[in-house]
Amino acid sequence: MRKDLENTIELKLVTQKYKVSSSEEIHLVLDILSCPYVSKKLRKSVIKKLLENLGLSSGTPDVNRVEKHFIKMNWFVDWGEIDLLATLEKKVLQNPYE
Repeated sequence: MRKDLENTIELKLVTQKYKVSSSEEIHLVLDILSCPYVSKKLRKSVIKKLLENLGLSSGTPDVNRVEKHFIKMNWFVDWGEIDLLATLEKKVLQNPYE
């Protein structure tokens, strides 16, 4: 399941070009970057693509610095406090990123 999720994230946020001005896309990027269940490799790929989309440097030092900063942040989901399984079972957590 995790691999399927990461493949979907990679397709949507790394392989395809997305609009940086799209609230939906930016909310998804922020949640992905702060999610501890997403691999470091994928987070770095998402950051690199985001920086490229913004016209900024996407070199390794920049990507590493951004990744270290964003993994500590809670944006729209508090990954440390959420009981993800219970939330999904209750269907409280809706997928707004379709």
